[in-house]
Amino acid sequence: MSTSKNKKVCVTGKLDMTRNQITEHLAKFGFQVTNTVTKDCIALISGDSDATSSKAKRAESLGIKIINYWDNRAEILKGIV
Repeated sequence: MSTSKNKKVCVTGKLDMTRNQITEHLAKFGFQVTNTVTKDCIALISGDSDATSSKAKRAESLGIKIINYWDNRAEILKGIV
């Protein structure tokens, strides 16, 4: 479980909330949501089942954990990334 301040996650794909809503929600747990996968991201949260997107490929090349939003929604909304 990671809930420390300044933990960056990138969010991509279709979710059941807007980008602003997920950003605000995850901020409550100390996460910073970015639009770009960078080496300082701890995870890519993907609402797409297709892991061939450019963000997914970049995350994979950097060794960043890719989390399927729909399979892990309950944990993500509790701040467990």
